[in-house]
Amino acid sequence: MRVRTKLRVLFLLVIGIALGTSAVSLYSIQQLSAALHAPNENLKTQIDVIELRSMIKAEATEETIKAASYKVDGAEARLDRLRAGWEAKIDSLERTLGDDEEMKKLLTLAGDPVRQLPEIVDRFQGMVKIAGEREYGSDYVTETFFPTLNSSIDGMLALQQKRVEETTLAASRSERRVVVAIIVASVTLLLVAVIGLALFKSWLITPIDILSEATHQIAHGEYDTKIELVGNNEFGRLARDVETMSASIEHFQSQLVEKERMAAVGEMTASVAHNVRNPLASIRAIAQTNRRTPETPEDLKKAFATVMETVDRADRWLKDLLTALRPVKIEGEEHDLTKTIEDIAVGSRIFAERKGITLDVEIAADLPKITLDLRKFEQALIVLISNAIEASANDSTVHLRALNDPSGRPRVKIEVEDHGVGMDEYTLSKLFTPYFTTKKSGVGLGLCLAQKIIFGHRGTIDVDSEPELGCRMAIWLPTTISEQEPS
Repeated sequence: MRVRTKLRVLFLLVIGIALGTSAVSLYSIQQLSAALHAPNENLKTQIDVIELRSMIKAEATEETIKAASYKVDGAEARLDRLRAGWEAKIDSLERTLGDDEEMKKLLTLAGDPVRQLPEIVDRFQGMVKIAGEREYGSDYVTETFFPTLNSSIDGMLALQQKRVEETTLAASRSERRVVVAIIVASVTLLLVAVIGLALFKSWLITPIDILSEATHQIAHGEYDTKIELVGNNEFGRLARDVETMSASIEHFQSQLVEKERMAAVGEMTASVAHNVRNPLASIRAIAQTNRRTPETPEDLKKAFATVMETVDRADRWLKDLLTALRPVKIEGEEHDLTKTIEDIAVGSRIFAERKGITLDVEIAADLPKITLDLRKFEQALIVLISNAIEASANDSTVHLRALNDPSGRPRVKIEVEDHGVGMDEYTLSKLFTPYFTTKKSGVGLGLCLAQKIIFGHRGTIDVDSEPELGCRMAIWLPTTISEQEPS
């Protein structure tokens, strides 16, 4: 997963948990507020009912009713005020109760006797005229009116008290639930924060620290530093790019060191070769002069001939040294590649037969003409064939093949294959390095010079070899000027 995707997921997770926690908290607070509001409402209703009872006790006494019946001044006015205040309180309670049918029923039972006060007063007035019914009217007020009124009010007070207790208990339960919900949400948010911090450190901080430490080591010359980051995300790709860059720097640095070393060696070698060739030429001239003198004995003439051959061999070796040190300049002309390879094979087959090796030549019939610096190309191909023959055991075969590129690209492939001792990885890595050789009598310049010549023809050399399994070297040469080097 890409780093930016991980961070987005982490960010969305934290935001989601935070929003969820906030929503839970707000919902819990709302529930708690509603739970706390319910007891207050019930308690307020209970207080209003108590106020009704106080109004009855203060105004609707038996004496007041009797006084109104006897038309005592102010008694009827007091009852009228009672009825008006009572009805106003009843109406207020009805609006407050809403859909509470049970409470409304009790409220109606309590309200009816008060509304009937005028009738009761009129009845008392009628009873006052009949002496025998006075006691009956008094009993009605004492035994029916006040008990009915008080019973209704007691019922409302009991109902409201019960509801206050129930809503208080519900509020306590809601409070506990809110506390639990807030604790759970807080713990969840804390856990998500801890996990998010750990993921942030794992996904971002740790890779940055690893990359920083690795680049610090590379900056101090430890180019083989391996960055312990895996995966295909940005950090993984960056780690691989840094490792590749480090390997390239190391490779270029080693090449630069090698070029500087070779430049110093080449300068020294050119100076030595130049200084040695002059005395060698003098030695050869003296040997040649003495060999041609008639008075020189035959055994000395043979010795002088040996000296001349030795000097000529040393001179050729010095020429090879100087040639290897100079840039290769290709002066190409168009040549028949088939005839060129056949001519090279004729001379190489003689050398192979002296070694007991068979040189097998396979040339495609449709090879095109190609632009070559013939002398230099022959020199490069002879080096490859000679090395293959020298690496082969007696009675074995060296194969020389020439064919067009099977992929159809405008280039030809010239392949030299042997079944000799082969090469290990170290030898392969040093194969074209100047002065590197595994031969006892070699100077390590043949393959280096051959590679320069092939590169000068805009070609390449591929090498495939394993110890004890032989070696196959393939020269790829473009057949057109526009063809680039194979990748």
